[in-house]
Amino acid sequence: ISPDGKQIAFSWQGDIWVVSTKGGRAERLTVHPANDTLPRWTPDGKRIVFASDRFGFANVFSMAADGSDLKRLTFEGANTFPYSVSPDGKYVYGYANAPHGGALQMFRIPIGGGDLTCLTEHPFEGAYEPLVTPDGKSVVYLRGAYGIGAYAKPSVKSAAMPNLFVADNSVPLIAGKATYVRVTVKIVGSPLDVPDVAARATVLRAGGDYQAPALNGPITAR
Repeated sequence: ISPDGKQIAFSWQGDIWVVSTKGGRAERLTVHPANDTLPRWTPDGKRIVFASDRFGFANVFSMAADGSDLKRLTFEGANTFPYSVSPDGKYVYGYANAPHGGALQMFRIPIGGGDLTCLTEHPFEGAYEPLVTPDGKSVVYLRGAYGIGAYAKPSVKSAAMPNLFVADNSVPLIAGKATYVRVTVKIVGSPLDVPDVAARATVLRAGGDYQAPALNGPITAR
């Protein structure tokens, strides 16, 4: 959703589209045989960052909110995916595959493009889906060997399942200073894990207990 709450950017059939939050006709911003995915708004709402494999591996691109002024931000020989833009609009945070395999690791790049700055490095355990807190001091992310699409459910016990961590926004993120965060949603007295890292990060933004209208129940970080 755009920062002003008026538009939704989404990927469909390999292209990036926008549509009003009130509904209506969607506007196609990219037209390319490659896969354009993972659109992310900049905080000022003027640009959209996204991933595209139009040159082989997925790399990070940026365009104006109307689809003009396309720019390639990364030139990596491995799949590179954007996940968020820092609140100050200066950096794109994301995750990438190692060129010859290995776990996903997190990076950041200047909003105008440039070399990747690696934030994490581990031969087996992945780190992905980074989200910078509004004050810019911390990074919330998932860490675990299974990778994207899995999360630690209450009934599953596995050291490889991704869990939520928060670390100081340093370069690199220091693993020893990363703090595991367990987030529960209490609905009708039954605690349930929140699988969405964005919802979990909302808890941290609120500094603890937070009433989530979409879930109709208090979320507690502990």
